[in-house]
Amino acid sequence: MAFGKNCKFIFAIIPLVILTLLLDTGQCFVPKEYEIKAAFIAQFVPFVKWPDSAHSDRPFIFAVVGEDPFGNALRPVEKEKFKGRKAKLKYFRSWKDLSRNIDVLFISRSEQNHIKEILEKIKGSPVLTVSDIRGFAKDGGMIEFVNRDGTIHFIINIAAVKKAGLEMNFQLLELADKVLGK
Repeated sequence: MAFGKNCKFIFAIIPLVILTLLLDTGQCFVPKEYEIKAAFIAQFVPFVKWPDSAHSDRPFIFAVVGEDPFGNALRPVEKEKFKGRKAKLKYFRSWKDLSRNIDVLFISRSEQNHIKEILEKIKGSPVLTVSDIRGFAKDGGMIEFVNRDGTIHFIINIAAVKKAGLEMNFQLLELADKVLGK
């Protein structure tokens, strides 16, 4: 898969694109934290390679487990195709209801006491895990959002990515604040 040379530029303009989309009758609205995180989650997908056998017979599933902090911010992914498949959102109120037939899983802060159980439940499945729970990447998650002074950054645990059978493009790794498990 070929990736453009301007990946840093793409990630740098995501907040500006969101801001532009939120313009309404001349008034400017600053995007909320989870609107930015939703945009990042969608932008991570092209930089990750799933195994060829990974669920190609169904829609590309984005899931949220726990309380949904996104509101409608993730809804636009359902209008897109990811990895050649139509996208679908799924919500799981509890980690106990979680399915392995998903591609990207956002673990809500409400589930911070169940990270080990969630990661164990999807162990061995090619699921990209993302959260903003402090220490998530250190505890075995793949991408952890960090908010520093109102700016969204992320940490990647490359060992967890590889363990799930996923591959991450070096350009995404370069954009991370920190890469664990090298």
